[in-house]
Amino acid sequence: MVLLWSRYGEYLRHTKQGTPDDFLPSELEHSPVSVDGYLSLGDYYLDQSDSRRAIEQYGYVLELAPTRVDVHDKLALALLQDKNRVEAISEWKRFFAGELSQINNNRGLETFWGDFGRACDHVRTRGFSSDVKAKWTS
Repeated sequence: MVLLWSRYGEYLRHTKQGTPDDFLPSELEHSPVSVDGYLSLGDYYLDQSDSRRAIEQYGYVLELAPTRVDVHDKLALALLQDKNRVEAISEWKRFFAGELSQINNNRGLETFWGDFGRACDHVRTRGFSSDVKAKWTS
């Protein structure tokens, strides 16, 4: 039922009716210490080009689960959408450093290639390869 209210909030926002913000965070109210709700809401806001709210939600994910390396890639995209190039590059640097750490410690191997490939594509298609590489290797 909680997911239904969240989806109703998405509908209200899409149709520009009512008060969608009353319904969008309903999943968070149901389980406030679960990162899934914050991640889901951050992804929704990113898809809707509401970068500031996406950044806020991804920040909560990292507070609750600092080892969620994949969130740094999403946060970088939100920061870039918010025209914060320097911070976006820093987040991609954190992403790649976190991925390397997980590989070195044999953790997170099941999602490594998907997450790594996605982040490489995001960096490459936006023309930041040399910036991220220079920052990552320095």
